[in-house]
Amino acid sequence: MRANTWQSVGSIGPPLTVLVSWKNYLLATGGICMAAKFLLQVLKDLNWRFVVRGTIVFLVGLFALTPVALGILLMPVVGQPIYDRLIFQPLKYPSGRYEKLAVKGIAPEEIFFKSKNGNKLHGLMYALPLAKKVVLLSHGNSGNISQRGHLVDLLLKDGVSVFVYDYAGYGRSEGKVAMETLVQDGRSAYNYLTRERHLRAEEIILFGESLGTLVTGKLAQSVQCAAVILECPLYSLRRVGCDKLPYLSLYPDWAWSNSCKQLDISMAMNKKRSPVLLIAGTSDNLTRIKQADELYAAIAAPKAYIRIEGAQHGDAVMMKSKEYKEGLRDFIASL
Repeated sequence: MRANTWQSVGSIGPPLTVLVSWKNYLLATGGICMAAKFLLQVLKDLNWRFVVRGTIVFLVGLFALTPVALGILLMPVVGQPIYDRLIFQPLKYPSGRYEKLAVKGIAPEEIFFKSKNGNKLHGLMYALPLAKKVVLLSHGNSGNISQRGHLVDLLLKDGVSVFVYDYAGYGRSEGKVAMETLVQDGRSAYNYLTRERHLRAEEIILFGESLGTLVTGKLAQSVQCAAVILECPLYSLRRVGCDKLPYLSLYPDWAWSNSCKQLDISMAMNKKRSPVLLIAGTSDNLTRIKQADELYAAIAAPKAYIRIEGAQHGDAVMMKSKEYKEGLRDFIASL
């Protein structure tokens, strides 16, 4: 009897559950209906003429201001962090060829030194026995020093030692690469040779490769050296930028940062100083040969020019050419 009572009571459960569910559903539906009525009333009370006019004014203003805002954002002095990311292509350690640093049987000495801004920079010293000169090599914008073995090999064959270093943000060097720190890093490398290695200025040859020619050119403006070598030179960072991104030529002088305007070899090398060697390819796909020709004309004597027909930007045609190898050897031998 008791069992039957529980069964009868238990049988009431499902209908109660259903009733509760329907009650919640009706309450929710009623709430939605009330919200919908309120929204319809709000929309009915709106001044639609004002809304449409306001929307039109907003869209017109947006389209009118977008080019202005974009122009300000792309202004060199404002957008320099953007251009830094476009220009520089650093390769951080351990990426590279660090397992094959020895060149011509010479294992380099690993050097760490401080830049002016406090970053610890990394360099490799290839010391050739009995060498009378040391080349301070400022490399191009991509990779790191572990990938400059081919150039180090050529220089060692010409009887000079080589000190190649990485800018901040490259290889094992600390910090972040930026236009305003490039020359500081180059100057710090030069100071290491003169202050720590006790080399005299007349024992140092400044060598710049591609982007490194801007560093070398600016450095040569403020320090003494035995000679300057510029391979695949950039006339100026501003001019290269305008060639690659024509809209940049629309910006006036004040729209360019000082660090960018200072990276101009034509201004740095227009006074008589140590001998200068220019090396360029007539088919350079990065910097037009016209820039190298004009730069050579702007450089003060004494100077020499190796103009390699058909060579592109530091390609195998250039590096393996007879003109390059013999011209570089003869220039260094004349110092």
